[in-house]
Amino acid sequence: MVEPSMDLEEYLPPKELWPDLVVPEEFKDLPDQFNLTEYLLENHLREGRADQTVIYFEDEKITYGEIARNVNSLGKSFIDLGIAPRDRIGVRMTNRPQAIIANLAILKIGAIPVPVPPLWSAKEIVYVTEDALLRAMVVDRFLLGAVRQAEKLLTSDMLIIVVDDNSANDMPLGDRHYAFSDLLARESENFASFKLKQNDIAVLLYTSGTTGPPKGCAQTTSGVFISSSLVAKNIYGLHEGGILGGPAPISFAAGFGTFVFIPLISRGAISLLPKFSPEGLLKNIARHKVTVLTGIPTAYRKMLGSKALDTCDLSSLRLCTVGGDALDDATLETWKAKTGLPVWLNYGITETFHVLLSTRIGKILGGNSIGKPVPGYEARVLDGDGHPCASGVMGTLAVRGPTGTIYWNPRRNGGRLMKSQQMIVKNGWNMVDDYVVQDDTANFRYVCRQDDMIKSSGYRLGPEEIESVILEHPSVQEAVVIGVPDSIRGQAIKAFVVLKKGVIRRPGLEGEIKEFCRDHIALYKLPHIFEFVLDLPKTAMGKIIRKHLRAS
Repeated sequence: MVEPSMDLEEYLPPKELWPDLVVPEEFKDLPDQFNLTEYLLENHLREGRADQTVIYFEDEKITYGEIARNVNSLGKSFIDLGIAPRDRIGVRMTNRPQAIIANLAILKIGAIPVPVPPLWSAKEIVYVTEDALLRAMVVDRFLLGAVRQAEKLLTSDMLIIVVDDNSANDMPLGDRHYAFSDLLARESENFASFKLKQNDIAVLLYTSGTTGPPKGCAQTTSGVFISSSLVAKNIYGLHEGGILGGPAPISFAAGFGTFVFIPLISRGAISLLPKFSPEGLLKNIARHKVTVLTGIPTAYRKMLGSKALDTCDLSSLRLCTVGGDALDDATLETWKAKTGLPVWLNYGITETFHVLLSTRIGKILGGNSIGKPVPGYEARVLDGDGHPCASGVMGTLAVRGPTGTIYWNPRRNGGRLMKSQQMIVKNGWNMVDDYVVQDDTANFRYVCRQDDMIKSSGYRLGPEEIESVILEHPSVQEAVVIGVPDSIRGQAIKAFVVLKKGVIRRPGLEGEIKEFCRDHIALYKLPHIFEFVLDLPKTAMGKIIRKHLRAS
């Protein structure tokens, strides 16, 4: 186990509140100090991969050597601007090569990248800027508007590095604003990377805010490297020449780990999609010869509804995974029938950086299974008193491994996150805010978030089971179930339903869907209320924001 570094002590929980960070035996020889960009990029140059393609973007092919030259130029420019090791640098960008370059340059100089989602408002940008004490932010020009609004509300100055594009946005740059292209033009010879201790904070990720204000989650240098290596090896099975593609935004934890770290650790390549559309993703798979596809449930459903699925050559694919939310059984079966490939579910949380469990490890599909722990991690199901639950009994998921919950700036706002840290880390284990069940085969099945549990007429119900049945109805595109106050039942079961394109709501449709559900689930699980909507509130990762539905 590693001990927490005191370099950022005032912004981290005290040592005794940290989880156990367990280093698997295969990583015991990691040096005490190292730099992530060296492992991700520069080691490959030493091994002769300078001319190997590492990024596929639209019609471009970018090599390890080209990326390294740009990382050196940008990193040296950061230093010239006064950016120092352990400074936090925001990155508000879409999935494009400049985002990879920016993150690798930040890591090379020992600073800490902080992804900032493009859809966040000025208010959210202000919150994270002040919480993380951002020294600078790298931002796409077409995403600059909200940043400029946020600047007016900040009490301290922040450097802004603007990445130009071909849009007609001619917003002039102000003081302390720099053009990304100018910084890259300052060509620099390779310079020494700043090495961090294994337990130094390397990355700061913020939760998507689906259950409250975004929470900063600090990730250690060794944790990021080990977690990425474990996922690359045991889930994606990437190797030299493998190409990982999908729509996950780099601005969120899942996309950040998936596209900044995993392909480079594996000596593979990345297929970047700047903006998701089902046709765009399918064409990317065919154009770039993607071998591993990782997506969100919405992406798979939309691809199945696209005519491009029948015209694009997907023969390069050998593996498909999904994350963010469970993929309903009907979609799983249809995708496999259309492509011949199963879709493996990956389960993870921002607090622990990346994937913790996967059905690919457990080799089981559907039924809300989340599989088995990624080798190097342990998982348990615990009851309310912290005791292990018997097989088949629902409890709280607890995990332990090389990464863990370390909340950033927990003393802020009256110590809100300090209280969370004390509740979440118990006896060195990370208590995940999800209910699960473990079966006789040691596979875990997801029930629901603890906040989403419905308590109706004395029954405790997980919404996913009900949603999966509604989604099997031929008229339904999407469905979400929540509990709403009810004077008799305690909570009534309410279903929000999005109909498939071309389906018109007709008299009696609600009854048809309810009757359909009656044949598949117990009577006490049937929705009491239906509301038909045009769309559902989602994060950029495609996760449903249930708190918005509960507040409606």
